[in-house]
Amino acid sequence: MAQVFFITHPEVIIDPTIPVPEWELSEVGKLRTQEFVEKNILPEKVAAIFSSIEKKAEQTANIIAKKFYLTPKLCPELGEIDRSSTGYVPLNEHNYIVREWFNHPTVSIKGWETAERVQKRAVNHLITMIAQFEEDTIVVVSHGGIGAVTLAALLYQDISLRYEQPQLGSYFVFDSKEVKVVEQWQAM
Repeated sequence: MAQVFFITHPEVIIDPTIPVPEWELSEVGKLRTQEFVEKNILPEKVAAIFSSIEKKAEQTANIIAKKFYLTPKLCPELGEIDRSSTGYVPLNEHNYIVREWFNHPTVSIKGWETAERVQKRAVNHLITMIAQFEEDTIVVVSHGGIGAVTLAALLYQDISLRYEQPQLGSYFVFDSKEVKVVEQWQAM
């Protein structure tokens, strides 16, 4: 079965003085990714690994790629929500914006890219990627927000907070031939 493993980066070093796309994995995030790889949840053969260009996702992808002797392909389309209008915001405010973002998917909350636009960008890119690997398993490393709206699309559901990952560093799996979710969010 040709599958896509959609994986989100785990814990990061939060530094308000550094732009969010440049945040790096924390030691806990690196360790969790390595432990995930060692659990052999991924199949023995992976044809390609695609990653967001954000540093934390790229680092996650690189850890996974070592097992398969692959080099991740960097894809801007897999980047997280464009939230450059606000940059870093404290956790309480961030959580409020995220709730509003999910509750109003066609509206730009505080200048953030809309959920609807993120979904369209991600799903269109995934369709292009899948077409290149019809018989193979691929890995996609991205972010929680983009994962949530992608999962909703794959389940033919409206964008909703209920499709958000259970924690940083989670994954879901879908059959790329039937475009059918075979495993919903699991923590690494």
